Amino acid sequence: MKAERAYMMGMVNRVVPRGELEAQTYDIAARIASQPRLGLALTKTVINRVEELQGLRTTMDLAFGYHHFAHAHSQVLGAGQLGGHDAKSMVQANKKEGSA
Repeated sequence: MKAERAYMMGMVNRVVPRGELEAQTYDIAARIASQPRLGLALTKTVINRVEELQGLRTTMDLAFGYHHFAHAHSQVLGAGQLGGHDAKSMVQANKKEGSA
């Protein structure tokens, strides 16, 4: 299947020229690395568990539980906000990065 077709079918979220692939890959990796470490670890756990469980309701419950676990963890550490971010700052950062 060609890349354009995979994009149209929703199998990939972007298609880039081969010459830009490495630079864009490093850019994505840098944006991911700048996110709160615990949040990334919990997200990865949720995705891996969902692959095993296969179900929307179960997925939502699992993600919701880990989301609250992360907030509780931040409270225990005295950070008050998840990884030093609140919901508004994370949304703004992701919108800014997504438009680049």
